[in-house]
Amino acid sequence: MSGTTTRRPTLGALWLSTTLLCGLGVASSQESDPLRFFVCGEVRFFAQACAPPAAPEPLFTPETVGPETPPLLLRLLQEPTVDNARAFAAWQQARQARMSEVQGLLRALSRQGQHP
Repeated sequence: MSGTTTRRPTLGALWLSTTLLCGLGVASSQESDPLRFFVCGEVRFFAQACAPPAAPEPLFTPETVGPETPPLLLRLLQEPTVDNARAFAAWQQARQARMSEVQGLLRALSRQGQHP
């Protein structure tokens, strides 16, 4: 008989806790907010309770791609939009045209140096 008397308080405590938890769950679902114990899911003992969320770091920065990266290329890598791609392509085309012009000038000077 002593076995049944020890089970009743345990079953009663289980029933009571289940009833209370289910009751809290129903009340919180009616308010459309889940049951929460803390404002945020992180516990800090020696700092601010809930730190603001950190902003995601950009994938491409001057430190990660190189300090001499052209600004238009960096902008295109950070924000790959059609406008940024067009701006970079136009800059690249102008750059290539200037390099071709300089190479032609150097060739001409080289030919003049070979034929006195």
